[in-house]
Amino acid sequence: MRTLILLVSLLLGACAALQKPSAPAPGAAAPARTFVGWAAINGGGPQARANNNDWHLQNDLRLAETGGRVKLHWRDGVATGYSLELKHQHYPERKLDVLQLDVIEEATGKTLTYVWADEAARALGLNLGWLQVGLRVEAAAK
Repeated sequence: MRTLILLVSLLLGACAALQKPSAPAPGAAAPARTFVGWAAINGGGPQARANNNDWHLQNDLRLAETGGRVKLHWRDGVATGYSLELKHQHYPERKLDVLQLDVIEEATGKTLTYVWADEAARALGLNLGWLQVGLRVEAAAK
């Protein structure tokens, strides 16, 4: 009898090992996504006048949705003093979970502003007049 139980256990284990993995269970954590995109920052900073056309474009933004942070640079590579942070944020009082993009002043660590979207959002953008940002989910490598 023990031999039969052992043989059945081995056969069931072998069958399980040969099966293809199933899809993640509902509610299981999905792999973290990376967002790519651009930022355009006006050379006048937050006090830039409407007629200031000194725009500095940064086309190489890459932020992980798990708290990715990137410093913004002028066209010559010097840091602007501002950074962007992408993260998941929970607002318990509203029972709300969102994907949030913060604009941070590096000198103080203060969040100047933020935008948020549904956690499953595939794109985010903002326009503060002096700072514009566009991000989208990075396409999976083929």
